[in-house]
Amino acid sequence: MRYEQYKAKSFNIAFGGIFSSLCLVCLLLSGVLSSASYCFVTLASFCIAVIKEELSGKYALVGYFCVSVLSALFVTDKEAASLFIAFFGYYPVLKLFLERTIHKRVLLFLCKAAVFNAACTAVFFLTVYLLGVPKESYMIGQYYVPWAILILANIFFCIYDRTLAVLIPIYKIKLKKYFKR
Repeated sequence: MRYEQYKAKSFNIAFGGIFSSLCLVCLLLSGVLSSASYCFVTLASFCIAVIKEELSGKYALVGYFCVSVLSALFVTDKEAASLFIAFFGYYPVLKLFLERTIHKRVLLFLCKAAVFNAACTAVFFLTVYLLGVPKESYMIGQYYVPWAILILANIFFCIYDRTLAVLIPIYKIKLKKYFKR
């Protein structure tokens, strides 16, 4: 390999490592400030989106895998870690892929929503039956309300998806110029 190829590969690895570590820091902060855990999970997701935009989907998925393994081991907020692993970590890569391949808006939204609802259902059963989170944590007063939580989560997903669609172009216009190769 020539010097320029080594330099480009070194930049890619360093850039992916830095943003993957920022992603992990966001997830670790979700355990410290539990009231903002969903905010930190979405921030971690944006770090994966930056890797995808700056490098490629391959580097973003490698970063997602590394952060997923480390978050499963070290993040104290297991619900935040499982949300990242089950959906928010790979969604920026999946979103860009789906938007390039599916051109009908309704079908695109239905595909995104189906992936999100499958991930939410998996996280619910994972946290309750595998991680031992008590079912009482899904209660409001005397009522067991996982369906209401799922409806609210879908509203959050719509806001998150739109926010990601706005933040990625802002990153391209305002911030990308600071990461020179």
